[in-house]
Amino acid sequence: MTFENNRGEMVEPLIALAQEPWCFAPETIANLTDWQIVNVYLRPAMKRSEEMRKEMKRVESGQSPGYQPNSITSFDDVKGIDITTDLPSLEQVLDAADALGKNREEARIAWEKARKGS
Repeated sequence: MTFENNRGEMVEPLIALAQEPWCFAPETIANLTDWQIVNVYLRPAMKRSEEMRKEMKRVESGQSPGYQPNSITSFDDVKGIDITTDLPSLEQVLDAADALGKNREEARIAWEKARKGS
């Protein structure tokens, strides 16, 4: 029996189960049905593999692991902050600017304006 993965490659399930990460003994593999092999072991493994491949592409493109894009693209997009009581420190603002890929000097100027209340 062979099984086609989502990249069109043929996988030999019995050989796959005998190797890492499962390392099943032949007796263990013999007790599994074809459905169990495909649906309990191979498909979930291929799904995890595809997720890891996508994560690696994100990391290679410069995004941090687990990165989820958000809608904040400028300092004006941050809503719901009462600047009279909730103003973050300059260091926090500069860290946020770095995380958003924004200019630190613009962040400092925006922070100073907010601090002055203008």
